[in-house]
Amino acid sequence: IAGTSMATPVTAGNAALVRQFIREGRFAGTGQPVPEMGYDPMGALIKAVMVNGADLMTGSYDTAAATLNGAGPDAAQGHGRTNLANTLLPGGNTADRSTVLDGKFGKDGVADPNAMPTITQTGGEAEYSFEVSSQASNFAATVVWFDPPAATGATQSLINDLDLSVTDPNGKIWYPNGLSAPDKVNTVEKVMIPAESLVPGQYILKVSGASVPQGPQPYALALSAPLKLTASGAPDGSITDESGKQTDISNAANSSSGGDGPSATTIGIIGGVAVFVAGAAYVITQRNKKGGSNNSRAMTPASGPGMGGPGMGGSGMGGSGMGGSGM
Repeated sequence: IAGTSMATPVTAGNAALVRQFIREGRFAGTGQPVPEMGYDPMGALIKAVMVNGADLMTGSYDTAAATLNGAGPDAAQGHGRTNLANTLLPGGNTADRSTVLDGKFGKDGVADPNAMPTITQTGGEAEYSFEVSSQASNFAATVVWFDPPAATGATQSLINDLDLSVTDPNGKIWYPNGLSAPDKVNTVEKVMIPAESLVPGQYILKVSGASVPQGPQPYALALSAPLKLTASGAPDGSITDESGKQTDISNAANSSSGGDGPSATTIGIIGGVAVFVAGAAYVITQRNKKGGSNNSRAMTPASGPGMGGPGMGGSGMGGSGMGGSGM
């Protein structure tokens, strides 16, 4: 049995597993729940996780179709076959592959607008900086946002246009969805850098508000790569939010543990950026962009059980809800 009749329910089941995994705080590398670590993910984060780990396929999906050559995304397979293990990492984060998730909705069913990564206006920009240590695995980064509805009969359905780009240590800019320029159509943008093209060093990921007429625009980010880790197991990197405030992830994480080292059982999400690494949790406090209370944002290097699934076919930039504008 194959085709969209099977891809759709398997994809829906995978989405439910991603949500459960994050809500139950299964980040300690054992796959067991740690409730104090859990949070309610944005729907966009669930989608970003699934797209980020998808495998592009080869072969032919029907007799009339062109042969798939492992490139994409395309109208035949979207972003590929779902494979949650590529992002949720059953064995936990290692120097060969680590995952960072940014996209907290709230906690226990209560929305927290300050927790969501957001671009508020045209020209706004958030920057993520990480050190890539090797060519051990691919670099994959996916940004997803839920766009406001366009007017009936509009020729351009995209309202708020966010742009994802990644700059490598040589200064090369990698654009999403296999393009050589910013994507001006889709609300799912994925940058994939093959392992053999990685250059160890600093990578700058930017989420830019190219046009945000109906802001603020929340978004979610999933990133997997062979990131450099500090001695405490935290990613070696920083976040600069739209207001220009920079947070050093590793230093803030270490200081939040009181100098006694990381502990998955004593530190959860406490009104800050929560960074989870196999068996460890770190809390980083960020100031609200508008100068108010602390901005609670969950930024999570994740680990946990992975699930595979059939390919995402269909027209446009991705079938079965794995890409394209809307969703």
